[in-house]
Amino acid sequence: MNRYQIAFDTHAEGFNCCTAVVFAFQDKLGLTDEQCYAVTSGMGGGLRTGEVCGAVSGGVMVLGALAPHNKQTGPEGKEYNITLTQEFQRRFAEKQGYICCRDLKPIDAKYKVKKLEGEFNNCNHYILTAVEVLEEMIEEYKL
Repeated sequence: MNRYQIAFDTHAEGFNCCTAVVFAFQDKLGLTDEQCYAVTSGMGGGLRTGEVCGAVSGGVMVLGALAPHNKQTGPEGKEYNITLTQEFQRRFAEKQGYICCRDLKPIDAKYKVKKLEGEFNNCNHYILTAVEVLEEMIEEYKL
């Protein structure tokens, strides 16, 4: 099954955008299903406040797992992770216009998503964009 289908199916099962993106790369991350659920649960809906889109958060999580900043990678690992994180956000915004949930899907004061007309009335488009950008970057940066 391809990564797009995994992400789509995960989201269709009722899991948030972040979970869908992370699950699409689960094989590269070495995480169990339960670990994926645990680290992504609160990330949907822009941290449940309309902030950074869950699909973007999921993409950043995947990049962080593939190119971490830790004691072994030191300052160089931190700079590399910053570069990847910023580049991912730039590419996503270039394709979608924004990285915040509230900008991608307008919300009211109580953070309830308002329905939009047309093809962008659900998050699948944003999830698939995040998967696409991740695949491009993983190949380009040899992650």
